[in-house]
Amino acid sequence: MKNLFIDDFLNSVKKISLPYELGKQDINLRYKRSVLGPFWITINIVLMSICLSFVFGFIMKQNLNQLFPHLFFGLIFWNFITLTINDGCAVFSANSHMLHQIKIPYLVLVFRVIIRNIYILMHNVITIPIIIILFKVDINANIFFLLINFPLVLLILFFTCIFLGILNSRFRDLENIVQNLLNISFYLTPIFWNLDLLSGSKYGFMINLNPFYHMIELLRKPLLGLQVNSVIYLFIFCLILLTCFLASFFFIKYKKRIAYWV
Repeated sequence: MKNLFIDDFLNSVKKISLPYELGKQDINLRYKRSVLGPFWITINIVLMSICLSFVFGFIMKQNLNQLFPHLFFGLIFWNFITLTINDGCAVFSANSHMLHQIKIPYLVLVFRVIIRNIYILMHNVITIPIIIILFKVDINANIFFLLINFPLVLLILFFTCIFLGILNSRFRDLENIVQNLLNISFYLTPIFWNLDLLSGSKYGFMINLNPFYHMIELLRKPLLGLQVNSVIYLFIFCLILLTCFLASFFFIKYKKRIAYWV
C-alpha cells in the first residue's frame, strides 16, 4: 500500500526548485522597497542583545564577554526556530489559493517555509564571525558539529510545521495559542540567562523538559567552542521520532480534508 506521506515527500523533493523559488519570492515581497531587507531582523537582534546584555549583566552580575555571545547566538537561533514554527502554523491556510487551483505536493509548501527562514537565518549568521572576533570566543573543532546538528533541528521543524499546519487548518485558534506559548517559552528558555543560575535549584530538572532549550543548545554550544552532551542528543532524537510520528499520522489521516478546511 502506498504511503501518502512518503509519496508526497519524495514528490516534493523532486520539485525542490519550486519551494526554493517560492521562498525567494516571499522574501522579495516581504521586504519590497526596503533598503536593508532581512538585515532589519539582524539589527533588531543586535540591539536587543546589547540591551539585555547590559541589563542582565549588571543584575545577575555575569561576565559581559561571556554573556553577550551566549545571548546573541541564542537570539539568532530562537528567532529562526520561532519564525519557522509561526509560519508553519499557517503553511496550508495561507496558501489555500494554491491548494485549490494547482495540483502540487502539499509538502512543497512546508519546504517553502523552511527555505524562506533559512534564507533569513543566513543574513543573521553573517554577524557571527564579528561577535567571535570581538569577544574572543574560543572556536575549536566542536564547530564542525553544526554540520550534523543543524539538519537535526531542521527535521524537527519540518515535521512540526506539518502537523501544526494541518491542525491550524481545522482549528484557526491554534496559531494564536502557539504564538502565546512561544512568548512564554522565551522566558523559560536559557537564552538571555545562563543555566548555571539554576544550579542547586530543585526546579532545574524542568529545563531538560524544554524542547527549545535542547534545540538552542544543539546550535549554540558548537559556536561557543563547547561540546554538546549526550543527553541533548538523546532528547533531540526522541523529539525527531515524536514529531515524525505526529506529522505522518496527521498527514495520512487528514490530507484529503486540508483543501476543504482551508
